[in-house]
Amino acid sequence: MNKKSILVVDDDSFNRQIVVDMLMSVELYTVMSATDGHLGCQLAERFQPNLILMDWNMPGLSGYEAVQQLQSNEKTKEIPVIVVTGANNKAELDSMSNIQLAGHVTKPVVESELLKCVDSTLNN
Repeated sequence: MNKKSILVVDDDSFNRQIVVDMLMSVELYTVMSATDGHLGCQLAERFQPNLILMDWNMPGLSGYEAVQQLQSNEKTKEIPVIVVTGANNKAELDSMSNIQLAGHVTKPVVESELLKCVDSTLNN
């Protein structure tokens, strides 16, 4: 069985490691990570993961901008993106609804919610 690959993009090393550990615990996925939106886009283009988990609020290239960049690139536009965010204000939630996302998971991340969202996205 081929493992599905997941790219975790988060500028916060603690949050990024928590999500990576949760995904690695089920041993179904190959997980890679990026420290910012720019690197996330580069890794997505190079490695073509099956799924991207994207932090929304990052300095430099925000999650919103990174998703737009991914969706405008022929090599990455078909990769589903799940946003992982602590954002809960109306403006940020509205901006999420303006782009095509596979789903979103709120921070602090609950492992069962994360794995359910990842599983349903990868197995659709």
